[in-house]
Amino acid sequence: MAVYKRYKGKRISSSHPRYADARWWIYKRLKGKTIHQSIPEAKTKQEAELAERQIIKASFDHSYKVADTTTTLAAFIEQKYRSYVEQNNVNKGAKDLYIRLLLEHFKKQTLGSISPQDCRDCRSKLQNRQNKRKKGSELSPASINRIMSTLSKIFSLACEEGILDRNPMQYVKALPEPPPRRRLLNEKQKEDLWTELEKDALLYRLIVLAVNLPLRRGQLMAITEDFIDFEHEQVLVIGSKGRPPRLVPLNATATKVLRAMIADKQLPFPIKDFRKRWYTA
Repeated sequence: MAVYKRYKGKRISSSHPRYADARWWIYKRLKGKTIHQSIPEAKTKQEAELAERQIIKASFDHSYKVADTTTTLAAFIEQKYRSYVEQNNVNKGAKDLYIRLLLEHFKKQTLGSISPQDCRDCRSKLQNRQNKRKKGSELSPASINRIMSTLSKIFSLACEEGILDRNPMQYVKALPEPPPRRRLLNEKQKEDLWTELEKDALLYRLIVLAVNLPLRRGQLMAITEDFIDFEHEQVLVIGSKGRPPRLVPLNATATKVLRAMIADKQLPFPIKDFRKRWYTA
């Protein structure tokens, strides 16, 4: 077995005075490739040899396309994908919803057993699912594409980890989406809108800020008093859509609204369900 102990970058024997404190390492050549890594969890030679066998088996399975028959979709999401979401996504709530919908379909199915047709079946099931926010309607093609895109990313991460050798979602086409709406309010509609918004002071202030600041809704809702620099007339906004946090200048209207909100202790926005409040306004 090619396991040994290493201390301060040097291979040592059992006669070394710091042998007990040294770390176990693996050195093995397999099909022209070198496996050379530490095993910090191993405390004994038997544990190091067991780890060596598992690493060699994993390398063998990957080289000869032996499928992983034990890792389920649910387990991989908990072990790997949630960490990815924490490190790379702002809207974690949406990802949690997508994960829940995917697991409702795949349940305890293993990653290696999921075929492109299984993915199409999942998409078809989502097309027939009722939209809880809009009663009497189904999920939009854009919403379904976002959910399936999440599934594709999970498979891509599994390929990176060596669990899969291909992404089954690469054979599944996205649903066609309708072109974006281009509807502008006329003067009468604008007047009616502002009149209605004045009945809800908090929603009115949110819309005024939305008009005067180039921010997404989630960025607006995340603004706190600590993020605002009135002296230099700018506000720090969180990252969104892969972009890092940035400073955005404030005009006189936005400054006036933010000062009023701080005085009324309305930052961050105490709104839990913006959509419901907007539709009922």
